[in-house]
Amino acid sequence: MKKDILIENFNDVKLLTESVDNKKKHIIEGVFAQANIRLKNPHIYPKPLLERESRIFTESYIKNGTAWGELGHRDKLDFCEDRVCIHVDELTWDKDNLLGRATVLDNDNGRKYISMIDVGKPGVSTRGGGTLKGQIVQPDYRLLYWDAVGRPSADSVMRLMTEDIDLWDISEIEYDMFKKIIKSDKDNAKVIKNNIVEWFNKTLNKFKI
Repeated sequence: MKKDILIENFNDVKLLTESVDNKKKHIIEGVFAQANIRLKNPHIYPKPLLERESRIFTESYIKNGTAWGELGHRDKLDFCEDRVCIHVDELTWDKDNLLGRATVLDNDNGRKYISMIDVGKPGVSTRGGGTLKGQIVQPDYRLLYWDAVGRPSADSVMRLMTEDIDLWDISEIEYDMFKKIIKSDKDNAKVIKNNIVEWFNKTLNKFKI
């Protein structure tokens, strides 16, 4: 089964300013991921899966000082140094909420992100790869990045339209979600329409209708 890039957005973060050696350090903290609930996409991450991935992420990246995140998320699983914005410093669990703490870098991307926090409500976005069975993220999922994002994206919703999943899974996506996206941006509406047509044609070919 083809693996897809899964992107989840979480906007419940706050900015803190700390002083280290008389130098200001900007920190974001809040909910970085959630388990066992249906997200906006709608995807569901089983808690044992997220516990495993947060543990691997901590051991492989946080402890080695390589838990970098970009400004904005991309639909690729590589890392682009030119876009680096944050470094994840800590992950802890509170029931089904995975709480995170990250340092905002003192570079152009970091300052741009801080300026968005000053006037709006940006957040963080997980970026990883794996497969779905219905709405459930499967054990082959790998969590690779937390990115700093300005607003939730419709990318993950639209991605469901082109995945190799059964016809009945599409019916599980809430109509109100699509309605909100379509009303908010004409470009998004056009992309969704094109993806629906593509998915429908693939389904017809699959069943040779």
